[in-house]
Amino acid sequence: MPNCLPYFVTLIGTLIKSVNFALKHVKEWMSSKKAKLPRIAFPSTAELVPEPLGLILIISSWNFPFGLSLEPLIGALAAGNTVVLKPSELSPKCSSLLANALPTYLDIKAVKVIQGGADVGEKLLHLKWDKILFTGGVIEDYGEWNVWGKTQKSLTALRG
Repeated sequence: MPNCLPYFVTLIGTLIKSVNFALKHVKEWMSSKKAKLPRIAFPSTAELVPEPLGLILIISSWNFPFGLSLEPLIGALAAGNTVVLKPSELSPKCSSLLANALPTYLDIKAVKVIQGGADVGEKLLHLKWDKILFTGGVIEDYGEWNVWGKTQKSLTALRG
C-alpha cells in the first residue's frame, strides 16, 4: 500500500489554511465601506454593505472530492450563506464521509449534504437557489445549462 500521508497532509493543510484565512478576514469582508460619490451628489454619503447571497448549491466533482467540496463551502459560509452540498456520486466513500462528518462539526441549519446520483443533482437544480456552484468536467450530466437558461440563476461552473 503506497504511503498517502504526504497527499493527505497537503490536502488537510490547504483546507486548514483556507479556514484560518477566512477566520482572519471575515470581519473585514463583512464590514461596510464608504462609497465614493460624484461631486454632484454632495452632501450625500453612501456606503457599501456586504450581504450574503442566500442559499447556495455546491455540486462537486469526484477527482478532488474533499478540496472541491470544502473550499467553496468555506467561502460560502464565511460570506454568511447557507449551503447544500452535493458531492459526486463517483466518489461514494468520500461523499459518505462528508455527509456523516460535516453535521458533527457544522451547524445543520447552515449546511446540508445530499448524496445521490446524477438524477438527484438534476432534481436539485430545479429548486430555488441564490447561487449554484458546479465543479466537474461533465456538466451535461446534470443539464446545468438548460436549467440555468430557463431560470437565470447565478451559476459558477469550473470545468476540468
